[in-house]
Amino acid sequence: MHHISNEFVRKHLNYRELISLLEEAYISAEIKTATKSLNAFGDQLQNGVMSMSAWNTEYVGTKLLMIMPDNPNQGLPAIRGLYTLNHAKSGEVLCTIDAEEMTSIRTACASALAASKLARQDSKSLLVLGNGALAKHMIIAHAEVRPLEQIYIWGRNDGKSEQVKASLDDELRTKVTVISSFEDSIEGIDIISAATGAQSPIIHKRHISKGQHIDLVGSYKPDMQELDERVLGMASVYADDLKNTPKKAGEFCKAIENEIMSMDDIKGDLKTISSSPFLRETAEEITVFKSSGMAIQDLVSAQLLYNKAKTL
Repeated sequence: MHHISNEFVRKHLNYRELISLLEEAYISAEIKTATKSLNAFGDQLQNGVMSMSAWNTEYVGTKLLMIMPDNPNQGLPAIRGLYTLNHAKSGEVLCTIDAEEMTSIRTACASALAASKLARQDSKSLLVLGNGALAKHMIIAHAEVRPLEQIYIWGRNDGKSEQVKASLDDELRTKVTVISSFEDSIEGIDIISAATGAQSPIIHKRHISKGQHIDLVGSYKPDMQELDERVLGMASVYADDLKNTPKKAGEFCKAIENEIMSMDDIKGDLKTISSSPFLRETAEEITVFKSSGMAIQDLVSAQLLYNKAKTL
């Protein structure tokens, strides 16, 4: 049995390859999933334990995550976990995988897949809001699908943003610029990608201009929200998972509760996105993609890592 470390994941989980494999997986619909489980525990109810499972004819994969939002204040990762890949016929454990880096990379690649069909094809600028574990991966993945010439990162701690920038200086041809405020510049940005733990909107309706693509990955509970829900009423809206995301993400919950939009207004999911060559209808259209994470993405990533580990 192999154990695949975060270090191996960082070296061998290729973004472009994974984006392509995710697209194929959503089109084929061969992977089935169980209902995602998220439960609060302990004295601080923001702590959570999450379980996600998926399977196809060859493999069964299960991920167990511990979500600890206060950990970064102690210099620890906010998410910790383990993925187990089993043989679908015998049940044999084929490998275990550190889940932290795999989760970050597959999340970023799912967003980039959506952006490849929704962001304007001439998009040149990206703003990433948030400087946690996801930030670096969101930047790399989006750079795989659009010829970015300006990349900006904002977070509440400029020092952490500088660390993200430094980690990317040797990986991207386009330099990353750290900004202390995004209020004055967000209007001219082509792609806005939010990966924060915000509990109230940081992107407001007044910030948004025609032609932008907005990518949201931070909120996964009804009491979390990165985007002013009113924006959803003026945009073409997509979600990774139509069954779960609209019931979990704060933006969607608020918009539906306030009758800004209904479930019928959501234009599609990642299967819809993957099955279409390009979904943006006009250059002025505002598009929104909201992701809360799917077990399909984990299984595709785990299969790729397992097959690479066997050859090394």
